[in-house]
Amino acid sequence: MDQDVDRLVTRFDHHDPAFARDNRPWDVYAGLRERCPIAYSDAWEDGFYILSKYADVARVAKDPGTFSNRWSVTLPGLPGQEEPPEVSLSIPLGMDPPEFNEWRRMLNPYFSPQKAEAGIPGMRQVVNELIDGFIDRGSAELYDELLAPFPAIITCRILGLPENEWHDFADPVHEALQAGPEGSYGGGPQTPSRVSMMEAVGRMVAIAQERRADPRDDVLSFLGTAEVHGRPLNEIEMAGICTVLLGGGVDTTTNAIGVTLVELARRPEARQRLIDDPALIPLAVEEFLRMWSPFQGLARRVMTDVDVGGCPMHEGDKVLMLWASANRDPDEFDRPDDVVVDRSPNRHLAFGLGPHRCIGAHIARAEMRVALEEVLRRLPDYEVDEAGLQLPPDVGLIYGYSRVPVTFSPAGRES
Repeated sequence: MDQDVDRLVTRFDHHDPAFARDNRPWDVYAGLRERCPIAYSDAWEDGFYILSKYADVARVAKDPGTFSNRWSVTLPGLPGQEEPPEVSLSIPLGMDPPEFNEWRRMLNPYFSPQKAEAGIPGMRQVVNELIDGFIDRGSAELYDELLAPFPAIITCRILGLPENEWHDFADPVHEALQAGPEGSYGGGPQTPSRVSMMEAVGRMVAIAQERRADPRDDVLSFLGTAEVHGRPLNEIEMAGICTVLLGGGVDTTTNAIGVTLVELARRPEARQRLIDDPALIPLAVEEFLRMWSPFQGLARRVMTDVDVGGCPMHEGDKVLMLWASANRDPDEFDRPDDVVVDRSPNRHLAFGLGPHRCIGAHIARAEMRVALEEVLRRLPDYEVDEAGLQLPPDVGLIYGYSRVPVTFSPAGRES
């Protein structure tokens, strides 16, 4: 293990700029699994435990009674969150069962497998319209021209936001999550990226309230007309739901698609196999989610003294579950560091596990599948300009590129 990786393992801080600068997360996670699968870091908010093995991560994720979501699920969280808020600022993510269950049941129909499948023709249309915008040039900056707009437009469609204004809703999310804790979710409510995101959420709440008089078939109309405990949702509850759905819808899938396309360009044999046999793409999506999990990990708060993997933890302790590390655990996956595009079964944790498993998983899978199908069909010889690839300053929460320049053989637009 080289000195830089050794330092990052020994003094673990997932927000260390070296994670992004040297692209070292996977090496660091391997070091944790080998040397100290349950480690302790004194970084951020008086320290936290780090879980890097699949079994330990799964055990915590499936036990919300012992490991609570009611505090911030990121480390660091928002300033001053020593006690959970009376009304969650992220619904239903920031709740525990049984309260969590009612809110999740309310939202599930809009993110079901059937909804995702029914949306595929519309997703395909959006992807092809975006590709039409640059295919005749022979070059593109995929982040700006495909990766960011595609999931954002689909998220706007599902939520009931104006699709041509996707920038207004997506850009603040990307800026906040890419900036790191000093400039975004840990930096307090007055940082520019947080202010912009709060304004976007405020606009969503206003639209939901307007839809009470003229509901449509979208999530914001549902929020405007839904009831909980026999009463309409209040503004804080609406904002909590909108924050979760907007953040999850526009950023993680953008990063997952981008990383997948970059890694396929680095593996021409795997790419050609998917071009020759597109039926393998759904399995390949799962494998790239496993290998390069867009969400690196989430935190929990220990509610009662407990033992995890032989390590005693106490009430009030914080725990970081590293999905991305668990997904490369050799005790769970054969050849965990190899891309096996037809790997099956593939019980990865990229979408989490347990009751809080990502509500948008089916939508995200459909978006990834459609994006891969259309890019490989229409830009089969694309090449990534490796020198122009950029990771954002912080990849401790979300892993993905902020710049993906590509070249390819120019082709005509589809009629």
